[in-house]
Amino acid sequence: MRLILLTLLTILSNPAWAGGGTYISQSINTVLLIVLLVFLGKTPILNSFSKRSRDIEIDIDEAQKALSEAKSFDSSIQAKLDSLEQQIQSIKTEAQQEALIIKQDLTKQAEAEMIRIKKSADANIEGALQIAKSEIRKEAVATAVDLAEKQLKTQIQKSDQKRLSQEFITGLSPNNEHSASL
Repeated sequence: MRLILLTLLTILSNPAWAGGGTYISQSINTVLLIVLLVFLGKTPILNSFSKRSRDIEIDIDEAQKALSEAKSFDSSIQAKLDSLEQQIQSIKTEAQQEALIIKQDLTKQAEAEMIRIKKSADANIEGALQIAKSEIRKEAVATAVDLAEKQLKTQIQKSDQKRLSQEFITGLSPNNEHSASL
């Protein structure tokens, strides 16, 4: 049937200027040509539009699936980012607490070291003070002995010196009663 319609279409499509007839017959031929085109082309055109419509629907469905997958992927990425931000914040907080503890420990150690150094310095000062006092006492005793010796030399005369020497010597002798009682 299509073959017949195509043959008629070629016969009817001769233009009027090419000897195909008058303009009225040409108009009829044009109308018939349009009717034949609609009749013959209707199904393929509708099929083409229908196929295109199905292809578009499939593309839309695929795009919606891709959008849905992208949204779920975005949600999972966002959840991971939120989790990472929480971990970062947790790490920062933990680091700050550790830094505070370390600072407190260092402060305690520094204070203990300062107390130890102060005690050591106090002990060194006290030792140096005792040594200085001892030396001053020795010098004072030596000076006092020197002064007493000088005074005795000036105040005691030769006769007193002989007498004192005799008494001292007699005090040292073994038959002295006084030395035995000591």
